[in-house]
Amino acid sequence: MFIDRAKELRNFQLLRKNDISPKLYCTFENGYCYAFIEGRVLQPEDFEDQVTAERCIKLLAKIHAVAIDQDYLHHHKMVASLADILHKFYRLLPAKFDDPKQQSRFETKIPSLEVLKEEVDVVCKNVISNAQSPLVFCHNDALCANFISDDKNGTIRIIDYEYGCINHSAYDIANHFNEFAGVQDVDYSRYPTKERQLHLLGAYMEELGKLKRNNAPDVTEEYLENLYREVNKFSLASHLYWGLWAIVQAHYSEIDFDFLGYAAIRLNEYFRRKPECLSL
Repeated sequence: MFIDRAKELRNFQLLRKNDISPKLYCTFENGYCYAFIEGRVLQPEDFEDQVTAERCIKLLAKIHAVAIDQDYLHHHKMVASLADILHKFYRLLPAKFDDPKQQSRFETKIPSLEVLKEEVDVVCKNVISNAQSPLVFCHNDALCANFISDDKNGTIRIIDYEYGCINHSAYDIANHFNEFAGVQDVDYSRYPTKERQLHLLGAYMEELGKLKRNNAPDVTEEYLENLYREVNKFSLASHLYWGLWAIVQAHYSEIDFDFLGYAAIRLNEYFRRKPECLSL
């Protein structure tokens, strides 16, 4: 309902041209085969290590520096689709759950559909429509487990490109910072402090400058401060995105995971941070 596998394959091919994704061996009618990446998936505690955190955000910079070729643009215009995705997720929300226990949790832990619609409008108006960060190719799902670390040679790769699309770079960074909290045992005390964010944003811009050279902006303290503000506003979009996504998953997915509980966690964090982030 919301994953376009043909688009995922185009994402894979675009990143492969830029030596980011592994080698693609062949495609099938219902999938494809690509090279295995040696290493282990990262855990939230890995991001407490500054070197690891810097390597991951520099990898995002490498993705954001990818030149969008004409073949990709033939299928996807150079416009942000985040607002469209939020509205699409909202339209997919169930009115109710068949299971009485799930329905009870839905009514007590999740805001009403009317409130969620209002928040989609708030984010679209106050975050997305006012965005200053550039439109680039974004991964959009840079959670811990999508980073593969080969500890023997000190390299990190990123996998899973099904949510990739043209988006504002600040959203991808914001989503990545939100994911420091983890998925199984979510702990938002792991969300990076302002000081740490500014350090990582500096590492990101330094890497972007190396990759884009003359096309990269001058990075001043004022520039990083503005980027910090925009990233934290987009953190609201990230929480709302995955909150809506998780409600849809709770209704339709057969995966053994408490999606409704996860939706409640993301939406609670959205409302907790909303006043602070919108006032930046």
